[in-house]
Amino acid sequence: DDLSDDEASHRWDRTCKAFNYGDCIITAGTRSLSEEQEKRYGMVSGHCYCVVRMEEVEGRRLLQLRNPWGSVSWKGA
Repeated sequence: DDLSDDEASHRWDRTCKAFNYGDCIITAGTRSLSEEQEKRYGMVSGHCYCVVRMEEVEGRRLLQLRNPWGSVSWKGA
């Protein structure tokens, strides 16, 4: 989607509100990743994750993902 900033903000706010209220379940998936990317991000190529938390911190929109099959933790800062 090519959304304007206002449209993207509205969509984020609405989705975040519904998610935190328990009105929706959100999933995310990865495309094909290289071995290096898998190690760097702690994610699996072509895999599905469930969203367990949505937050906006200092203007950055963040999703906390959980791998229902995994035991590897996030590698980011």
